[in-house]
Amino acid sequence: RRMAGPPRLPVDRAFTVPGFGTVATGTLRGDALRVGMELEWIPGNGRTRVRSLQVHGGPVERAEPGQRVAANLPDATPEDLPRGTWVAAPGFFASHRVLAGRIRVLGAAPPLAEGDIVALHIGTAEASTRVSVLDGDRIAPGEEGFVRLHPRGGVPAAFADGFILRRPAPIGTVAGGHVLDVRGYRYRRGRPGTLELLERRAGDDRRDIVLAALEGTPAFRFPPRRRDLVENLSWDGPGLDEILSDLFARGDLIQPGEGEDVILTASAWAAFADLVADRLLRDAQNHPLGAGLRGEEIRNALYPRSEPRTFTRLLDALVEEGYIDAREGRYVSRGFEPRPDAEARAAAETLLAAARDRGFAPLSTREALQYLPGEIGRPLVDYLLNRGDLVRAGDYLVERDRWDALRSRVAAWFAEEETLTVAQLRTLAGTTRKYAVPLAEALDDAKVTVRRGDYRYPGPALREDRGK
Repeated sequence: RRMAGPPRLPVDRAFTVPGFGTVATGTLRGDALRVGMELEWIPGNGRTRVRSLQVHGGPVERAEPGQRVAANLPDATPEDLPRGTWVAAPGFFASHRVLAGRIRVLGAAPPLAEGDIVALHIGTAEASTRVSVLDGDRIAPGEEGFVRLHPRGGVPAAFADGFILRRPAPIGTVAGGHVLDVRGYRYRRGRPGTLELLERRAGDDRRDIVLAALEGTPAFRFPPRRRDLVENLSWDGPGLDEILSDLFARGDLIQPGEGEDVILTASAWAAFADLVADRLLRDAQNHPLGAGLRGEEIRNALYPRSEPRTFTRLLDALVEEGYIDAREGRYVSRGFEPRPDAEARAAAETLLAAARDRGFAPLSTREALQYLPGEIGRPLVDYLLNRGDLVRAGDYLVERDRWDALRSRVAAWFAEEETLTVAQLRTLAGTTRKYAVPLAEALDDAKVTVRRGDYRYPGPALREDRGK
């Protein structure tokens, strides 16, 4: 009743009526059910529409929650709808194998202990279920406690649904309770926050229930979206929108990333920011000459199952709010600047001098590493490339002054000629074809030239140089 949710009809009986087709009966829960409404059956996820409705033997256009309902479902068969199946609004409900809930053991019943096997009765379903007690090893008669339930084969369930636990032998009711989370796998004995989150979900404050649902989002579903919240609480509509608006206004919720439906609690957003900042700080400490990390590298390290585009938008939101910096497609720790030590600076000068001497017969990356100490070789080459002191041409490294000289020669060539071939570039640079081909490709990458077949034409970068 606290969060009625979309309509769902736990089926207690399904049969065929000649001339009408399949009819399913049950007690309606959630919102009203109307003729023409599209429904799905769970489990199975088949779709159908309500052709007609009857309440207490009479036809109606609309059935209200709590009423005994007979629904004519022409696209289903009785075999699709065994007792325990739900017929419900599509997209909100599912069959679950692990539920978390709070129970009260009857005063006259024996204690309910860790690992006990009981019969779970929920809706119209019955399933053999293993019980896991979340606080201690057992719940004494007359006492309440939080549990995880593991129904064999799974059962349809929704937040706040009531259930009963019965022993198979000797037969008798042991306990009753309510579902607090259909994502019961989230809660484990001894895990920090487990009992506190469930306690909040068991309360009457809808705002706190929403916050607890978001805080309980497992890491592999990060970041939570509005639709995740709807599925978890089996609740949508103006009531949820009103609560979310209130929580946003109070600053309890954050919606980072323009155009996203991501919803994070303020504490989760701060924790995410700290996590990313710490990851980038450790990268800066381990790679003082590094250029930072790509978004994909951060995602793989922290939340590998997060959707890539959404995760990148979260990182960009961190940049906008000043938690981290971004440079040329990479993310770096706030204020980080690569700082080579004296040894690295001396090695860089040696390498640049060697690359300058080689001119348009440039060093390969392998040759360049021979000029550098082993432990800083590759990072220093990357550092010089990022700074622009070196320009990559295939597997070769061209010193910046030599590269600028080549650009000037190409610009002078196009002042007189319309096209440029690799052979002509080889002559222009005074080099061999071994180097002319990667140099030509590097000019294409830098948009100095544009390749069309065997010919190259002036590129946008060259036209910009002329404009200056």
